[in-house]
Amino acid sequence: MEDDLHGLKEFEHKSRRLVVGYSAKRAGKDAADRQRLVDRLMKKVKGDKIRVKDLIPHYGSKKYISIENGSASINQEKIKADAQWDGFHGVITNATGKTSSELLSRYRELWQIEEAFRISKHDLKMRPIFHWTENRIKAHIAICFLAFTLAKQAVYRIALQQEPMSFEQIRNELLHAQSSVVIDLASQKKYMIPSHVTVNQKKLYQAFGLKRSQVPQDFLTDGYRSVLESKPSKSGKNGQAYEQADREGCVPGTDRPRIRIKAFSF
Repeated sequence: MEDDLHGLKEFEHKSRRLVVGYSAKRAGKDAADRQRLVDRLMKKVKGDKIRVKDLIPHYGSKKYISIENGSASINQEKIKADAQWDGFHGVITNATGKTSSELLSRYRELWQIEEAFRISKHDLKMRPIFHWTENRIKAHIAICFLAFTLAKQAVYRIALQQEPMSFEQIRNELLHAQSSVVIDLASQKKYMIPSHVTVNQKKLYQAFGLKRSQVPQDFLTDGYRSVLESKPSKSGKNGQAYEQADREGCVPGTDRPRIRIKAFSF
């Protein structure tokens, strides 16, 4: 339970449990939020009245006004009545196996569910896709769940070893960790030139036990060569075509030039 909770009481309401808690911290936030809405309304006041067409289309502001003869005014009684509930929060439930404190604590953990939806939709760009077979549906769900799990693991590891960062910050930092590939036209050798490494990028690489080089290097060295050499072997007529295409820099079976990578994330 949060330390700022100063009062907790339970009532019976229509055969269910009504758990009410009071928090001074929440009371301060409620008062500040209400004052912000009132200040927004005050900017619309002209001659102690507000034109209806100037009203802000938001219930949070409208609940503090009264409308008479086509014009609106700020109702101080409604503001006072609303202030009486500052800091209070209630939960109605039929659960019997948990204490009042546990119920409020569980409710306050809903932010984690909201965060999960936000990361999945905004950061990971998950979208519903039409699948018509059971295996495809299961695969889609598995991929989405795996992506979210890896995102949460990244947030957890960076917070454990460095300083807390949101997944959006992590993603943006890594998206800008790029390298450019330049080609020496005389020798046709390729060199990799890494982009500037920021402080946060260094922390991310350290958290995952990785090291990012900050100096240019031969593109076909170390891990880069092993990745390229791990391609499936080609034999026969098709294999010869691929080898010839690799030398000439064109798509196999055509004279169309290959697309050369200018920059990539690594």
